Amino acid sequence: DAADDKEPVYPEVRRAEARYIPRLLSEVLQNSGAWGAVRVVPDEDRIADLLVTGTILHSDGELLKLHVIARDSRRYIWLDKTYEERASRYAYDARTRSQYDPFQAIYHRIANDLLRHFDELASAQRREIRSVSELLFAQSFSAEAFEGYLDTNRAGRLVVARLPAQGDPMLARVRKLRERDHVFVDTLQGYYGDFSETMYGPYQEWRKLSYDEVVAYRELKRQSNRQLIAGGAAILAGIAAAGGGDGATRAAGRVAIMGGGYFMVFSVGFPVTRGWLLWSQILFVAAGLIWLLLIVPIQIKQARLARVFATEGVGDEYRALSRRWLLWGLVSTLPLVMATWLMVAKPVW
Repeated sequence: DAADDKEPVYPEVRRAEARYIPRLLSEVLQNSGAWGAVRVVPDEDRIADLLVTGTILHSDGELLKLHVIARDSRRYIWLDKTYEERASRYAYDARTRSQYDPFQAIYHRIANDLLRHFDELASAQRREIRSVSELLFAQSFSAEAFEGYLDTNRAGRLVVARLPAQGDPMLARVRKLRERDHVFVDTLQGYYGDFSETMYGPYQEWRKLSYDEVVAYRELKRQSNRQLIAGGAAILAGIAAAGGGDGATRAAGRVAIMGGGYFMVFSVGFPVTRGWLLWSQILFVAAGLIWLLLIVPIQIKQARLARVFATEGVGDEYRALSRRWLLWGLVSTLPLVMATWLMVAKPVW
């Protein structure tokens, strides 16, 4: 089956992979010598001793992830497992590329698991699987003639209730039909083989390009994360410095906060002219201007007046300046609150 994840991929590639991958698995099973005829079939409706189906969960040239289900004719599940394999960085190097598929190991693991289950079956169970397959095929052509030969147990599995008599003419005709059906399926194998050979070159090139893109994207993501960490550290250091008692330290802290923020923005590729981000900067600048043009001059005047507190006490002018400082301090806080809301909500307009 084609992939069912949300990764961006061309549907044509997935459909091609859904024909290419089963062909590779069938070759591995056939070459193992442990099985009879191994055939790729176009759908799951074919009657076989053992039917292996799968879903491509992920395939990008670097990682292949498959979910495989193997079920015999009795409806017993042999496999229901997810396999994954990563390609070596040498898999697509023209100097070291071998004749094998970059993910050849995943097919061998599937074949080994199937063989392990097969070895656990008793001889009677193996014969029962073949009998059930034959009777299912017979029922597909003449349900009435072969009614009652198969039964379903409580677990929903098929069991042989009775077998046709030796030399049954109807069964002999069904066997001839099944041989012709096998010939038809064998003919399809040639088409699947031609398709795989034609696809191999372009598909491996696509895999190589996709592999390079995945590796490059992961490296960019790591670099971006490092920059985000550095920017966050600068902001935290700036916040700590901004709370210091020395004026130069506080100024350096504010610069660190702004610098760290811009460093994080540029590291993730955010455009600084985006709506909410632009207005956050405007509000931040507005708050800074209020501090520089109104609040700081008030603080300077208060510092001068405070020098005579010991002899003259707190005068009316100082109290008036304190009220003005409190008023403009509250006013300067509003743009910062609004900027904080914009950065959290990120409204789109």
